[in-house]
Amino acid sequence: MWKNKFAFLLSCALAIPLWVSLPAQIPQEPRDGNAESVTKPSEARLGPGSGAPGEDVTLPLHWTPAPGVQIGSLTLEISFPGKVLAFYRSFPAPAPKVAGVEFRPEVKKPSVISSKSILRLQISTTRQQALPQGLLGYVTFGIDKHAGRETLRLDIESLEAKGLDPSAESAKPVRGVGAKVTLMDPGQEPIFGCFFYMH
Repeated sequence: MWKNKFAFLLSCALAIPLWVSLPAQIPQEPRDGNAESVTKPSEARLGPGSGAPGEDVTLPLHWTPAPGVQIGSLTLEISFPGKVLAFYRSFPAPAPKVAGVEFRPEVKKPSVISSKSILRLQISTTRQQALPQGLLGYVTFGIDKHAGRETLRLDIESLEAKGLDPSAESAKPVRGVGAKVTLMDPGQEPIFGCFFYMH
């Protein structure tokens, strides 16, 4: 009998230090398998501009692809007040032009029920490479000579981005950011906006 009690106490004495030495198991919340990771969108952004009636105003177009994303072409639809602004031309910046970037614009006139015109701008490269990040080019509008002093809004209504394979599906997510055009009195100094401080 005493032998059995002694064996029991001995086993308890050996088990207690082993139990104390085991690491504590902290319960963890189950992971949600349906939770989507936040992905930063690729972005096309128009810069602001200003001008007087009868003059031209040129807006910069910047492109920022998402990390690790290569885009071979863009299609933008930019709305603008067709009664005040008239599309003049679009062209790539010097560095993208050397890289083979091309701009192909097409203007849709405003309808009877809308005062907005639509500039459909296709941007692509003549080489099998991605569009460069940064300043892609410029879009120039003529300001009606009878326009008054006001602030106009140009919006990127739609933006489609394609990868290096044009037959593939559109790359997502993407975001288009429009700009403001400030109409000033003749002779007034133009206002220039800095792209890097607009975020």
